Amino acid sequence: MQGMLTTWVDFDPAGEADFNEWYNTEHLLERAMVQGFYNARRYVAIHGSPKYMALYDTESPDVLTNDSYRHILENPTDWSRQIMPNFRNFDRCVSEQIYQYGQGWAQIATTMRITLPEAQVDAVATKLIETVLPIATEPAGTVGVFLMRPLPPADGPKPAEASGPPISLLINAAFLDEAAANQALHGALSPHALESAGIPADAVRTGMYRFVCGVDRAVAERNA
Repeated sequence: MQGMLTTWVDFDPAGEADFNEWYNTEHLLERAMVQGFYNARRYVAIHGSPKYMALYDTESPDVLTNDSYRHILENPTDWSRQIMPNFRNFDRCVSEQIYQYGQGWAQIATTMRITLPEAQVDAVATKLIETVLPIATEPAGTVGVFLMRPLPPADGPKPAEASGPPISLLINAAFLDEAAANQALHGALSPHALESAGIPADAVRTGMYRFVCGVDRAVAERNA
């Protein structure tokens, strides 16, 4: 089962230029080169919060607890030691993929963090897979739709304590442009559509993000 790490974070505007330089030139590459990671991508908010979001595809969720990943968590670079303590509104979700449409990512990404009572999660996930998400894949401009089931956090160091309510389900989607993303968020992925699967509107935190940069492990290895 493919895994994914999704993170959201704000940063003090006074140090934001250094934060972005660190993320773009060191952090993404460091993560992408961990055994079992496929890639690392980061985005900036068009609307929603926190301001920055990152996605990391992995061979399985187990990659996010393996020795290679734990090593870089336990041995951060000097630059990482300077940057990470200044994270604000940090949120982190380690998850396994339970539904996928499409194979790729695009200029625009949306994330929908859903918080539900544990007893309702399985039934809601089934309704999403059977009735909501297939319709969400139909409009032109939709590149990918992914439903993720978060896993319990593993022991080990984290760059900051996660904030906000726990995530029960995560819908990530990719679109060619803002128009396609807005069409989905006002149609197939609208509050009304999610309510049909048993998800109250106040249980969803939605963000729309524009791609900043990314690293593909295979490309990085070829150019090492």
